[in-house]
Amino acid sequence: MLIALLIACKTQQRIVENISPSQVETVETKAEEIKKPLLMSPKVNTLTYSWFSTRMNVIINNVNPEKEVFSLTAFLVNKKDSIIFITLSKLGIEGARIVLSTDSVKYVNHLTKEYYFGNYDIAKKLLGFDVDFFILQSLFLAEDLPDFEPNCLQDTLNENITYTATSRSNSTKTLTVEQRLETDGNAKIKKHYIKESKTANIIDLTYGAYLPIDSQQCHQSMTMTLPAANMKLYFTLKNTKINIPGPTSIRFPEKYTSIKIGQ
Repeated sequence: MLIALLIACKTQQRIVENISPSQVETVETKAEEIKKPLLMSPKVNTLTYSWFSTRMNVIINNVNPEKEVFSLTAFLVNKKDSIIFITLSKLGIEGARIVLSTDSVKYVNHLTKEYYFGNYDIAKKLLGFDVDFFILQSLFLAEDLPDFEPNCLQDTLNENITYTATSRSNSTKTLTVEQRLETDGNAKIKKHYIKESKTANIIDLTYGAYLPIDSQQCHQSMTMTLPAANMKLYFTLKNTKINIPGPTSIRFPEKYTSIKIGQ
């Protein structure tokens, strides 16, 4: 028995001696890689389209306390990656018109006889942090933030999948957010929480009532909460159409006054 034990010890010693330090480091490195969580971009349903249009009933509430402020109707046209056109009406009368392009915001308010033509500072003032055309397009279309780092963690519970990131930046590093995005089993977004890192301002969205339109799944309800603005908006979509061109023009009457952001 003693001889067998000594032989076993000697054999094990030779095995250990034959393993080089570099081999040990490689094994340890692979073990660490296995422990690291897999980081990714959220896998979400996206629309394939050139044009998207929809009519919306919009209810605007205060957040705290939640109380309805007013309601209106809206018409939205989106030429993909180019233009977002919105009219806001009450009782069939147009009160305002907005045209967003990749580099400018145009806005005319017929009630106050004012207009704005400039950069996205006006959107930043409303939402509480820096946004651009492509971010707003993604929020309207129930999609993930475009051109952001693939550093989300995935967690699956039943049929729902949640993607979270404590610090996620876009490709230009001009915006960093905390993000939580929840999808159903078919990758349709149900909830989307975005918190800007510098200001801690929040956009909290929910989507629902998905319907097949032109063989694609389109949400027909949307809620957007903006705590910094004490505002909660409820959108009910109808007459949603894909690949039907719509209007995109805007005009500033001569007698209207220009809005100056920050004044």
